[in-house]
Amino acid sequence: MTQAVGKYDAILIVSPENNPEALSKLQAQFNELVTQQGGRVLESSSLGKRRLSYSLGKLREGNFLQVRLELPPEQVAPLKKALRLVRAIARCMIVRGQDHLEKPLQTQTTVK
Repeated sequence: MTQAVGKYDAILIVSPENNPEALSKLQAQFNELVTQQGGRVLESSSLGKRRLSYSLGKLREGNFLQVRLELPPEQVAPLKKALRLVRAIARCMIVRGQDHLEKPLQTQTTVK
């Protein structure tokens, strides 16, 4: 019997001190965590560095990563728990994807 999977969108806020090489390593680590939970990454995109509306600890800005993924619904909570253990990720939000949002991800310019 096949396991039902749902489509999800994830936004990761990463420390702005990370260089592009560190961000790509973090994306690879995220992809590995998703596959360990029985899911797969459909597409990912960097939204660049943005100023936060409120500070997260000492962070006033962060690099945003947007990821679309497929994952069994019962594996979302364990994935969130595993992401909390990654120091480079300041915040992570995973929401159920909507059918009307099936447009490709768009990379936006970096705001300084």
